[in-house]
Amino acid sequence: MEIQYLETVLAVAQYLSFSRAAEEIPCAQSSVSRHVGIVENELGAKIFTRSSKTGSVALTGYGTQAIPLIREIVDKYAALRDSAYKAVSAKRISYRLGILRGPFNSKIRGTIVSEMFLRHPDIFFTVREVSRAAHVDMLLRGQLDAMLLYYTYIKDEPERSSAATPPGILCHELFSQGPHIAMPLHHPLAARERISFRELEGETFLLPYGSMEKTGRGGDPSCRGFLQSCEQAGFIPVIETLSGETMADIRDTLVEVQGRMYPTFQTKAMRDGGKAAFLPVEEPLYYAKYCLLTTGTKPQATQHVLDCVRELLADGPPGCA
Repeated sequence: MEIQYLETVLAVAQYLSFSRAAEEIPCAQSSVSRHVGIVENELGAKIFTRSSKTGSVALTGYGTQAIPLIREIVDKYAALRDSAYKAVSAKRISYRLGILRGPFNSKIRGTIVSEMFLRHPDIFFTVREVSRAAHVDMLLRGQLDAMLLYYTYIKDEPERSSAATPPGILCHELFSQGPHIAMPLHHPLAARERISFRELEGETFLLPYGSMEKTGRGGDPSCRGFLQSCEQAGFIPVIETLSGETMADIRDTLVEVQGRMYPTFQTKAMRDGGKAAFLPVEEPLYYAKYCLLTTGTKPQATQHVLDCVRELLADGPPGCA
C-alpha cells in the first residue's frame, strides 16, 4: 500500500468530500475514489459511507477508529522522510555561481542549474545575476563561489592577464569565442553560414551606451574591436546606443521589428531562437575568452562546474577562436 493512498484517505476524512479532497491534493476525483477503494480492500473494511442520493460522506464506526491510526502512520513516515532529507542535505555542498546579465539569459541559467542538479545532486547549486563592477568584491567577500564571464581582446594587442586575474582571484579559462552578428531572420544575409564585415556596410547596430563612452585604446575592447573591424572593411557603422540595463531585454525585439543588428559573443546554447539569426564574421580583429573566476575554495565542486559549463556553452572544442 502506497503512503499517498493513506494521505488521500486522510484528506477525505478531513473534508468529508471526495471532490473537495481532489481539489486540495490536487488530483482527479476518480483517483481519490480509487485510492480509498484500495485502502478499504486491503484493510478488509469500509472507512466511509457515501449516500447515493445526497452524495454526502461519513465515517463508518471502523473508520472513526482507523483514521487516528492512519494519521499516526502518515506522520511517522513524514518524520522518517524528513530525517533522511536532513541527513542528505547535511552532506550537500553549497555552490553559488554569479553570471553577467545579457549574454546569459534565463533559459541558459535554468539549463545550467538543472544540468548541475542531474549530474551532481550532492551540490546545492544556485545562480544569480551580478554586474562586472561588483563581482570581484563579492568573490573576495565569500558571497560567490565563482563568477562566469568573458574578457574581450584585440588581436593586435597583447593579452593583459592581469585584467582577468585580480589579486586573490583565480581565472579558469573555458573556451574562446569569435564575434557573431545578430540580424533579422528575413535579412538577405541571414541564410549565409558566415559573413564579412564589408557586407555589413549601411546597417544600423545596437551597442550599449556605456561601451561607446570610451573608444580609445583604454576603452571597452568589445566596442573597439567591432569599430576597428568595420573601419578595416572600409566604413563607419551607424550606431544606436541603448542603456546597458535594458539592452538585453529589448535588443532582439529591435532586431525583429526595426531590422537592427548587434555584435555579440553569445554561443549557440545562449541564443533565444526565433527572433534573430546569428552569423559568425570572417577575420574579426577581436575575440573573447570565457572564464570562471574563483578564489580557490571548493576545488572539487569548481571542477564539476567547469566541466558542466564548458560542455553546455562552448560552440566548439576548448580553445577554438
